Parts: sequence; structure tokens; C-alpha cells
Amino acid sequence: MDKKLLNDEQLGLISGGVLVEGWDTTLLAIMKVFKEEYGEEGQQKVRDLMSVSLNDPTSPIEESDMQTLYDFIDSNWNNI
Repeated sequence: MDKKLLNDEQLGLISGGVLVEGWDTTLLAIMKVFKEEYGEEGQQKVRDLMSVSLNDPTSPIEESDMQTLYDFIDSNWNNI
């Protein structure tokens, strides 16, 4: 399997500082990678990836951020 890696800046925008400027562009890039790799199953995998940040003590993601992220993923998945 050909793995595509995100750079540290992209990871920081999502897992290290969700909803900072550029988070939406980065999340779209992540969604594209997952859709190319996993097809429609990738949507749930992206959602799962975002939820992992809730258990990361270094991440500022809060439960209240999750609905924004999930809505964005669901609203934009078909446009990728």
C-alpha cells in the first residue's frame, strides 16, 4: 500500500490546533487522501481520526469542536 503522509504543519492545524486559520483547507486535504485510499469508507476513517484528538492530552480539541468537524466532513465529502 502506498502511504501518503501529512506534513507537520498540516497535522498541527488539525490535531494540534483545530479551528485555527487554514484548518478547513487542511481537513479537505486529509479527506482527499483518505477518499483516494479508502473510497467511501474513508469518510468514517476521517471522522475517527478527528475523534482520536479528544483523547490526546496535548490537543486543544474539545468535545464542542467535534460537531463542527463532523458537519464539515459530512458536508464536503461528496465534493472531493
